[in-house]
Amino acid sequence: MGVYVTFAALVLTVALIGSIIVTIRLAQGLHLFIGGRVFLFCGIFALWLPPIFIINRPQTPTGALYAFMTDSLYFIFIFAVLTTFFMIVRDVLWLILWQISRFFKKKIPSPFQKDILKKANVVLLILTLITAGYALYEGKKVPNVKSVTFISDKISAPVTIAVLSDLHITRNLSLKKLAGIVHRTRAQKPDLIVLPGDIIDDYPRFIKPHLDILAQLQAPLGVYATAGNHEFYVGYQQIVQVFNNIGFTYLNNNGIQIDNHLFIAGIPDINAGKRIGLIPDISAALSQKGERFAVLLSHQPKTILRSNDNQPDLQISGHTHGGQIFPFHIITKIVNTYLSGAYSANGFKLYVSNGAGQWGPQMRLLAPSEITLIRLIPNKVSHP
Repeated sequence: MGVYVTFAALVLTVALIGSIIVTIRLAQGLHLFIGGRVFLFCGIFALWLPPIFIINRPQTPTGALYAFMTDSLYFIFIFAVLTTFFMIVRDVLWLILWQISRFFKKKIPSPFQKDILKKANVVLLILTLITAGYALYEGKKVPNVKSVTFISDKISAPVTIAVLSDLHITRNLSLKKLAGIVHRTRAQKPDLIVLPGDIIDDYPRFIKPHLDILAQLQAPLGVYATAGNHEFYVGYQQIVQVFNNIGFTYLNNNGIQIDNHLFIAGIPDINAGKRIGLIPDISAALSQKGERFAVLLSHQPKTILRSNDNQPDLQISGHTHGGQIFPFHIITKIVNTYLSGAYSANGFKLYVSNGAGQWGPQMRLLAPSEITLIRLIPNKVSHP
């Protein structure tokens, strides 16, 4: 409850500030009396409120109608966010250019000229609507495949790892989309598949059709999963049992030798597990790796910042969604340090997947979902 209250307070604060800014600028381009401005403010403020009431928790109802309702309300919220952001950026740049033009005695319309501002506001709202529509399309489609290559002296033969992170399977996730993700992943013919957390985000009894589809994930060297923070919100032990029942190998502070040159390990989410006394132990997870190339599945990327003598060669993470919807990238980067893609830090490599699904708004902007294909290649110098 405390987290929800904090979240609601944050949304309301930002909503208040954003609504004031947008109301002032829209009203300046219109001829509105005080009553009209108050009505405009209330309407804009209401656009910000959907997340407080429909924050995506597993207790939500199911069905196409509810899914359509939540998609619509989240679309309205993101439209309000983007409108505010674009308006602030536009007005700051407009004001700067106007001041510069005055200095050089050039003619650029004033950002306070009503007829020009009215037209500029209409254009901005149209462009924002188009942008939000594109974000909805990006969130609903089956992710594209993104390939990444790592070279190592420890690899004696090429290995392909498919990464599916942050699927956030709930009863309202489209079965068609999930089937598309599974089909596209298998079509890459990976040697093994890894799922580094936030795969299941609903109680198993409500998502049996989804689990039947998920069980179709297969690879010659196996499918390996570990827990993200959302697995702990819907019954951790149940989720572990689900993974085992559908044939996945669940990694919990342990690792498995895949062959003579590859070792896969996993730890639970570094924060959420503590609520049930489950503490991530990187040393234990990697204790049997020997001289093999060690891959660590850790849902949160900032695990890499933890000093540890027993380190992996590559950490695969998710959690950030790559920011999911711009401009949330900025906050996500500050909180998680690492946002998206490949990094070198603390003596080893890190790859942060944008994830194949979404949480909350089924939308993405400048952070495309992905099915990641990681290719581990031998160093030809070391292996002539």
